[in-house]
Amino acid sequence: MIPDKLDFKLPDFNRISWVSEELRSKWESTIETLPKVIDSVFLHREITDAVPIQIKSVSANDIFDYKKKIYSIGLFAEQLTELPKSILFYFGLKEKEVGYYYIIIGLRSHVLSFMRGIKDSNLELIADYLHHETFKYWRDYAAHQLLDSTWSFFTEIDMKEGKLIAQDNTLLNPCWRNCGISSVPYNPALLDCGYGLQVASAIQSVAKKNLQELHNTWYELLSWPVEWSALHGIAEVKTPIFKMAYNTDTTAGKYTLQLQSATYPENGLRGLLFPYKKPTKLYYTESKHAAAGVQHLEDTL
Repeated sequence: MIPDKLDFKLPDFNRISWVSEELRSKWESTIETLPKVIDSVFLHREITDAVPIQIKSVSANDIFDYKKKIYSIGLFAEQLTELPKSILFYFGLKEKEVGYYYIIIGLRSHVLSFMRGIKDSNLELIADYLHHETFKYWRDYAAHQLLDSTWSFFTEIDMKEGKLIAQDNTLLNPCWRNCGISSVPYNPALLDCGYGLQVASAIQSVAKKNLQELHNTWYELLSWPVEWSALHGIAEVKTPIFKMAYNTDTTAGKYTLQLQSATYPENGLRGLLFPYKKPTKLYYTESKHAAAGVQHLEDTL
């Protein structure tokens, strides 16, 4: 799928570099706490009816408390140590990390049936609890043996030309997933996926009723312009408030995806290149130097 894919692989890493201390103090705690709030919305009964199976990666130390929380809201949870690659892509999960387990969440009958499908490699049974077209897409995608699902936005023609892909941003913005922030509890294959947008809209309605202020923050983040690029196994995600780097599939050339939007945060970084908003052009008469000159002239008169 990637014509210049290289054989070596970098170790796992995920780093964030804030553009200023001011923005860090304003947004860091929100970005750290928001994923837990989002998970609580995803597990709302209105949403689990539409998305009958959800899967989370949970550390061994937290499994007991996490399952207790799931049981308290009337759902069932059971853990697995391994999952097929297609399921990992579907739910935007990484391959097994040391000390972590995959927690299958849903109604008891759904979870047990889904787990039986996993055990027996029964694709039809598994697909009964997932969106069929999206699951088929990730099954085909898994055959390419890639690490990162973001490559799904590049067509074969794009790959051959090394083309920059620019699309309008949507609710299904995938670039915040490494921060645990997304609009749906699975991984849509397309930014304009009709089913994904329908689920995202239903979730947004639930969030608006239950979260109020955090609802605005959640969807504000997803609406900003963002750029994803990859070169030599390092993916870089540029947002108006920070840059994030993580390991991805290794390539000889650079690939870039831009999600465009007119929405921009107050005090977000200004710059000449995407995704940054260009600084307002000041006339000389509006500059500090002109003001200082006028003041000096007045003082001498």
